Amino acid sequence: MGDLWHLKPIGYMTSVFHHKNGTPRQPAICAHAQGSITIEKAVFNNPEHSLEDLDNFSHVWIMFLFHKNNNAHTKAKVKPPRLDGRRVGVFSTRSPYRPNAIGLTLAAVDKIQGATIYLKGIDILDGTPILDIKPYIPDYDVPVTMVTKSDQYHETESPRLDPTDISLEEDKSVANSIRDPCLLKDSKSLETEGNLPSSSKVDFEKTDEDSGGTVISGSNQSNKSENSFNIHENITTCEKDDMVKRKHGDEGEVTPDTLSSSLLSVSTETKSSDCTDVVKTADWISNVRKLRVRFTPTATEQLQRFSSDSPDSNYRLNLFSCVGDVEAAIQEVLNEDPRSVYRRQKCKDSLYFFSIDTVHVTCWFDDVTAEVVRIQPVTFVPRCS
Repeated sequence: MGDLWHLKPIGYMTSVFHHKNGTPRQPAICAHAQGSITIEKAVFNNPEHSLEDLDNFSHVWIMFLFHKNNNAHTKAKVKPPRLDGRRVGVFSTRSPYRPNAIGLTLAAVDKIQGATIYLKGIDILDGTPILDIKPYIPDYDVPVTMVTKSDQYHETESPRLDPTDISLEEDKSVANSIRDPCLLKDSKSLETEGNLPSSSKVDFEKTDEDSGGTVISGSNQSNKSENSFNIHENITTCEKDDMVKRKHGDEGEVTPDTLSSSLLSVSTETKSSDCTDVVKTADWISNVRKLRVRFTPTATEQLQRFSSDSPDSNYRLNLFSCVGDVEAAIQEVLNEDPRSVYRRQKCKDSLYFFSIDTVHVTCWFDDVTAEVVRIQPVTFVPRCS
């Protein structure tokens, strides 16, 4: 077991963020933030092989170490910036100060070249040791909201459901889809066959905003959605027999009538249980007031001096390709108020500094606004600041 704790980095993050100040607290905050990870040759003889086929995924999970933590001891309760000093349990937060300083972030894949993966929407410091990369798979990583029969089922025109006359319309939203293991085992392989009586169809409609679930209602439309498929195509003969035996006993004859009633029974039993699994988060996560961001004319002019191909190395961008992305990233960082609780409460009138790529930003805050007052190269700023 001891060997499990000897973790070795697979690479190190190259990031536009070089200091804690101004680094987003979550990746979704700054979609324009860019970075890359090059897999070390010490990990694999052919590190580029480890990234093959990862470009089939739009996002990846990045696991890393909070290597800049400066505390010797962790506490069971911490003060998230959004709570303005109120303490909550450390495991109800994403505080970097944890018993094991392991971070997790979700980043968008920009491109992959050789042994390097280029990312967008990161919240990781430059030089951070990376422990692992895993593909983001919505089917497994997004919680599914289950609903009860009493709230979601409506009668159809047909008194009995025949399994050959049932179609489902897939909801494109992963989080709102219902996955019934009895009926929807391999929807990707299913194909629609034949023209079915419109009076016997049951369609999955889009999520009802009030109930938070997927509503099933009758449909009289004769045309099928291109996403629709038949339930009966995905039920094997053995499964059909098992349904009938459970409903009518081992001696029951498999007929369309007994099969349809058995199928309806299995379907409603699956959905009628009181196993509602509603996805929720703490109120303080979403109740955040965003700040208005503005640039002074001087700051705007100063920013325009930067470019990815500037002849002056001081004004040359390393990771950003254009000034527009830098401006958008600065706005995204400031929208969420990157200041700590202490700075917000004790240093209201103080200037705030942070850097992004090769750009050093000076700004100030009031209750509703963050104003950028100066932009300059990081090389012009004394290291002590």
